[in-house]
Parts: sequence; structure tokens; C-alpha cells
Amino acid sequence: MALDNLARRGRILVFALVGSLATVAMAGAVYASVPSSDGVIHSCFNTSGNPSGAVRVIDAETGAKCAKNEKALNFNQTGPKGDQGIQGIQGIQGVPGADGTDGTNGVDGTDGTNGTNGTDGTNGVDGTSDVHQASNGTNGGALSVSVPAGSYLVMAYAKVANSDTDFQNGVCSVQGIVVASEPIQPGNDGQNLPIMGTVTLASAGTITVDCGGFGIYTFYKRMFVTRVTSIING
Repeated sequence: MALDNLARRGRILVFALVGSLATVAMAGAVYASVPSSDGVIHSCFNTSGNPSGAVRVIDAETGAKCAKNEKALNFNQTGPKGDQGIQGIQGIQGVPGADGTDGTNGVDGTDGTNGTNGTDGTNGVDGTSDVHQASNGTNGGALSVSVPAGSYLVMAYAKVANSDTDFQNGVCSVQGIVVASEPIQPGNDGQNLPIMGTVTLASAGTITVDCGGFGIYTFYKRMFVTRVTSIING
């Protein structure tokens, strides 16, 4: 009798060990495919069998299904999104940065070059403030002034008229050199002609201006002669 009991207990122990190993192996297989790719854990709830109320996890993606005495019971691996948390406390104000280093002073500019001194003016000629002038009336002929030796600026004008029926040129000269030639309209009240020139006399003498032309006569002439230091061409 004692030997039969010992043999029976050995067989129960072997069956229990084999069952445990199978359960571990099946649990490893289930774990490898749970949850499903959609994030859902599929399981079956025993509603009538023995033992009632047992829950087992299945791999629905491989085609596993609940038995007739079981009811499907699924769980989401990820729960619904929670409410937004309250705003955190404002952080402490940072420490002010250190002042930057002062820039270096710029280099003083170099002094400009002094300008050259201007040329001294020439001494004025005695009597340059004197102005010689003369005038004459209608058809008074040439107009002259007597002056010492030197250089002179001549400025004059004459009012001339044309007695011909066509346009004629009124011609005026200084020391016989023509300095003005303008067409004069016939039958008008006369036209002013400007007369300007320069004269240099090696000795005392006269400076003369005159106006004329075909059919041309003068109402009056007036001239101003001023001595200058020199006459420079160009």
C-alpha cells in the first residue's frame, strides 16, 4: 500500500511539473505578441466553465478566439489623454550680464598741410583812380582825350541812326581799330552801340573813338578812359 501511494504521488508531481512548463512556454508566446499592433490587449473571460471567472490573454492577430463559455474582454494599452496640467511657476529672473569692455579711443587724425601763401599784389600805378572822360553831340566827329604814357581801359558808347532806306552797319573804333559793327534799322530814333577796348601809349598822347558808316550819323558819343597797371592777353 505504501509503495502504491508513493508511485501515485510521483506521477502527480510529474504531471504538475509538465503542466507548469507548458504554462510558462505558452505565457512566453503570448507575451511575445501582446499587445496587438493596434495597442489593444485581447483576453477571454470564463463565464461558465471550471474554474468560472478565469481570464486568459490571447493573440488575436494570429487568429486566436474565445471559447463558447468565454466572453471577450479587451484592454487598451494606452489610456485616454489626461487633462492639461496647470501652468508651472514662473522661473526666477536671470542675473544681468556683465557690462561690455569700453572700446579703445580712435587715433587722432593727421594735421592738414598748410596752404601756400598768396602772391603779393603789385603796387598800384599813380593816378589809376583818375578817369578821363569826354563827350560830343550830333555828328560831332571823332571823340578824344589827352593822357600820359601808360596802359588804359577804354569804355564808351554812341547813339547812331541810319538815314538810308536799307539796313546799314554802324561801325565804331578805338584808335582806328574796329571794336563794334552792328546793323542799324533805317528810319528809327537811333540805337546805342557799346564801345570797349584797351590802349597802351609809350609816351603822352590822345586816345580816340569814332563811329560812322554809309548813311550812319551819330546823335552823341561819350567815352571813359581809365589807366591800368598792365594789359594781359589771355
